[in-house]
Amino acid sequence: MLASSTWSARQYRLRYAGASEVADYLESIPVELVALDTDESRPWAPHRRQLMEALRQRPDRWELLPLEAYRHSKLRVYWLTGHAGRPPGKIRVDLRN
Repeated sequence: MLASSTWSARQYRLRYAGASEVADYLESIPVELVALDTDESRPWAPHRRQLMEALRQRPDRWELLPLEAYRHSKLRVYWLTGHAGRPPGKIRVDLRN
């Protein structure tokens, strides 16, 4: 939902101009949880970097959950605070690419 490309990973493009737009989109749906592999040894796609920055920019909205299950891994799970009771937004999927 944050980037688009062909099935063969060509014509890659970001859907959002920056991390703030990514955060706005996630909060508009609203997404309840985001699980992110933060392992720096693997290549990071630009949309993955935008997502990480979006979560870090709004620590008052995105709470890092202290889960024991990933204590020794690079997995981080963030929870959107204040989302309870909000109606779900629309997720639009462009299948042309």
